[in-house]
Amino acid sequence: KQKSNNAPGTLINNSAAIFFDFNAAVITDTVRLMVMDVTIGIQGKNHDNKNEINIFPNPATTALFIRSNEKFKNVCCLNYLGKETDVKLKDGSINISFLPEGFYFLKIFTQDGKTVMKKFVKQ
Repeated sequence: KQKSNNAPGTLINNSAAIFFDFNAAVITDTVRLMVMDVTIGIQGKNHDNKNEINIFPNPATTALFIRSNEKFKNVCCLNYLGKETDVKLKDGSINISFLPEGFYFLKIFTQDGKTVMKKFVKQ
């Protein structure tokens, strides 16, 4: 069970030692888990989305665009294994043409200290 105070984006590495009878332990491969902040719900009339961060298009082929009233300090891209790739945010867009096809997370750092994770698909 993971700790309740793990922040979104935290990577947890885990492996196990399995014992059969009196033989030496069999060590499993290391598994990496990224903690995500997932909220499921329905947006209602009174939902305050003035500070919401949206990325589009999704899926994308060459560029992602970020729409928000928030000011950004930095962004980085993580693959499904949690490996970071440097991306440059310029005028609200990010060049992703060099990324292989797959599932990614965009980690957005705002000026007010928040970290927001967004999922996207690179085609």
